[in-house]
Amino acid sequence: MAHEGARNKPDKDEFNRRAASSAPELVIGLVGAIGTDLGAVAKALSTALIAEANYQSRTLRLSSLLHEIEGLDSPLSQRGDKFRYYEEHMQAGTELRRRMDSPDAMAWLALSAIRQARNEMLREERRSTRRAFILHSLKRREEVKSLRDIYGPAFFLMSAYAPRDKRVDNLSQRISESRGLWRPMDLRSEAEKLVRTDERDLDEPMGQDVQRAFPEADVFIDATNPREMERSIRRFVRLIFGHPFHTPTRSEWGIFFAKAAAVRSAALGRQVGSAITTPTGELIAVGTNEVPKAGGGLYWEDDEPDGRDFVGGEDTSDRHKHDLISELLRLLQEEKWLASEYLELDVQELRARALRKDATGAGPWRDSRVMNLIEFMRPVHAEMASLMEAARRGVSVQGAVMYVTTFPCHECARHIIAAGISRVIYIDPYPKSLAAGLYSDSISLEGSEGGSTGKVIFSPFVGIAPRRYMEFFELKGERKDTDGSVLAWVPTEVLPKHPGNYTVYQSMEVERIGRFAAKVDEIGLKFRSAVEPREEDSSEKAGMAQSADRGRQGGDS
Repeated sequence: MAHEGARNKPDKDEFNRRAASSAPELVIGLVGAIGTDLGAVAKALSTALIAEANYQSRTLRLSSLLHEIEGLDSPLSQRGDKFRYYEEHMQAGTELRRRMDSPDAMAWLALSAIRQARNEMLREERRSTRRAFILHSLKRREEVKSLRDIYGPAFFLMSAYAPRDKRVDNLSQRISESRGLWRPMDLRSEAEKLVRTDERDLDEPMGQDVQRAFPEADVFIDATNPREMERSIRRFVRLIFGHPFHTPTRSEWGIFFAKAAAVRSAALGRQVGSAITTPTGELIAVGTNEVPKAGGGLYWEDDEPDGRDFVGGEDTSDRHKHDLISELLRLLQEEKWLASEYLELDVQELRARALRKDATGAGPWRDSRVMNLIEFMRPVHAEMASLMEAARRGVSVQGAVMYVTTFPCHECARHIIAAGISRVIYIDPYPKSLAAGLYSDSISLEGSEGGSTGKVIFSPFVGIAPRRYMEFFELKGERKDTDGSVLAWVPTEVLPKHPGNYTVYQSMEVERIGRFAAKVDEIGLKFRSAVEPREEDSSEKAGMAQSADRGRQGGDS
């Protein structure tokens, strides 16, 4: 292990011995698009936890928990045809969320599984509280939010990336093998259907939504390279436990500045940030999506007058898109190209119906490409803002690296190519823009076929996410002894750097499980494995509380 010194302070030895017998729990959720080998990720994480921190772990497959719910209309196959297996479990999860009217229903289901696993581990390892629960896997950002609300800093989210083509290949192979066939290429259309539903089910508000859950991670890993994946996971585990000599990579540094730039934006849509660095990591420029101002640059909070969108009281882009839709509907109505029941309606009513979104679903134009038009926006895009900042200062970006919080749109992509940027690293793993298609001659998506010689490489971010950057990398303890010797860091004995409050989240588990069971009963379902709240003995509660206190006082050292 890199950077480990030779000696500990005498008082630290006693601290570590006490910490080894009682330590805070960890809850680690996994997110990955279907076709990603999350089983390998969970196995590597379990191995790292025991090797690096002496933490026992249990992997809980959330889709399997659906079999504990009686009364669902969706059938659930245990084995057999893999396409049917995946599709049925997706439909069952959607049905549970819809019937409970709760987009985070699967997270509530996970709480019971965690308590059951904890009870089993207590019986097996009575004297140890060094345990972790791996949730395989989460599908919606509401699930992530609920688990963070309950477990606080004890919860971590790991998102695993694999290129779309590789995921489709994996699924095609699994479906083919389950049917005893030998031509997986013939089954790619079925695999594609699963991938689209998993990314984001546009037809079902309570459906799968990995697309928006993925960017919520605390750490991003590449699941396609086993050796690199294992290395990244080991480093992540060490950072949880306060390794004093793991510092940010160039990518973590760059994406942190991109995120810092993003939060400057007051745009009415979303916050996007960009940072440009030299290939060796020196910062060149940053940018965010904000309204430009005369003289150069973007509006700041303390500028007078303030010309940002919210001051005007509306998103001008939405207004222009609505006007465009009204014009199109009016022309169709005047030419009698609409059905008879729509010919006498007011154009504003037609538009309202076309764009509606309610419990019954969405209007036909709600998710149309018209609503994705970007040329009516007043804010400069973050990527363009960073390029313009470099240009104003006369700093070349030839061969530079751009870090951006979301995949660039096609308009930004053309300027990125023209500016001479060599590589773009982004957080959002789903290339939603037209960039790759329009500029396939100049852009290569990492992991795609065809090579990347002479092209701008677009790569997914891998590393510690900005949300945990300061927590993981800010030094809280000592690195050397009084005589200048490097202090040893013993990973199997130290505590998590920021432990959760066991007493608080244990009571929240009991309360949420009770509410979940009551709701399941209310809607006519039955939860077979409802775990009765078990009161841990007083010595365990005291140990967990003391370990949390020690983590806050000395675990950072």
